[in-house]
Amino acid sequence: MSTRARQVSIWVWSLVAIVLVAVAGQVFGLLGTAAPGDMDYVNNQRSQLDLAVRMSIVAFMATGLTVLFLARHGIWLLVALFRMSPHIQPTVERSS
Repeated sequence: MSTRARQVSIWVWSLVAIVLVAVAGQVFGLLGTAAPGDMDYVNNQRSQLDLAVRMSIVAFMATGLTVLFLARHGIWLLVALFRMSPHIQPTVERSS
C-alpha cells in the first residue's frame, strides 16, 4: 500500500469513527445531557486555560523584548532570565 493510499485510508476510517460516535450519541441520547453545574465547571476551566495561555504569551513576548533591548548592554541581559512570579509570594500571617 502506498503512502498516499495509507493516508486516505486513515482519513476515511477517522471520518467513519466520528460519524458512528455522532450517530450513537443521537440514538442513545448521549449528546447534550450535561448538568448546568457541569457546564459552569467546564466554562470556568476554559476561562482559566485561556488566562494561562494569554499570560504565557505575554511573558514570552516580554522576555523577547527584554533580550532585544538589552542585548547590547552585557550583564543587564541577565534581567531577561529572572521571572518575578516565584519570587513574589504573598505574606500570610498565621494566628496560633
